[in-house]
Amino acid sequence: MDVDTVLVLPGRTAKSTILHIGDGFYYHVKEVRPRRIRLKCRHAGRSCKATARITLCNNRLELRALQPHTVCQRDEQLPEDIEARAELVREAGQCRNGHSVRKTLRDFRLKLDPELAKRFTISRMHSPLYRARCANYPRIPKTLMNLGLLLGMPNLRPICKTVQGEDYIFQGVVGTIMSKTVSVVFASGRMLHFLSSCTNLHLDGTFKKRPRKPKCRQIFNLVTRFGRTVVGVIRVLMMSCSEQAYVTLFSFIKQLVPDLNPERIHCDFERATINALRFVFPNTDIVGCLWHFGVCIGRNADKQGLAPLANKNDVVHSFIRCLSGAPLLPATLIHW
Repeated sequence: MDVDTVLVLPGRTAKSTILHIGDGFYYHVKEVRPRRIRLKCRHAGRSCKATARITLCNNRLELRALQPHTVCQRDEQLPEDIEARAELVREAGQCRNGHSVRKTLRDFRLKLDPELAKRFTISRMHSPLYRARCANYPRIPKTLMNLGLLLGMPNLRPICKTVQGEDYIFQGVVGTIMSKTVSVVFASGRMLHFLSSCTNLHLDGTFKKRPRKPKCRQIFNLVTRFGRTVVGVIRVLMMSCSEQAYVTLFSFIKQLVPDLNPERIHCDFERATINALRFVFPNTDIVGCLWHFGVCIGRNADKQGLAPLANKNDVVHSFIRCLSGAPLLPATLIHW
């Protein structure tokens, strides 16, 4: 088969190319010789064993199929696909409005032909779009202090916007590295305004969801109730769980919301948290969380070796469960 023209298309990587030689299929270059070029199907990674060879004979290019295509089919939209993909990645790289990868892809698909748009799925485009977006921003720092300084830079403010784009969630970084009291505080202005009117707050930290980079001890959450819904108000990346770190954090929250004066704060039974709350909010009732108390009872029973006995004896099992309700009894009935 004579080849009149060879269409050369840019590949996905900087130095790769895709060849179209008139048979309806697309190839990568496998080997180049002085008078011939060996090709392999661009879907060779999907177990397509098709190969071809272009030979220069009597000043003419001749195509010879060596192995047939067994997996892939002819793709007439590939040139448009490659051009659209390059444009999409370029737009994602220039995007600084804080939109998610899904929204960027969804908006771009609206501009394409419906048949071509079907090819651009989130499973296919998520990774290249994410890499293109990350190229605009500095690497994630190793310390919380550096993260706070980066988020405070004016050119990086857009990534801290809320979903509506009307507010910012980064409120600042407090503490020092020497005392290990660094905390990065996230809360929108609207939620801080709402916090000033709250009378009941719940505090808790989580360890499983903390980021690996930058290193932090926990993600500290401040939540409250709005009607019948629990609403997250403030989230904090904390370097440590010391009493001094909590005092520094709660004092900063008090500066953000000067009118904050809750009647009651629920927290776990961590001594550092309770002491810090009593220092910063002396007029507030500090109440332990029944769920955390029940968890501690169960863990202590297991530590004392009562778990096997509780599994066999219903009386022991019921007794351990009843201990979880001890905080509900009048203080005069509890003797240590």
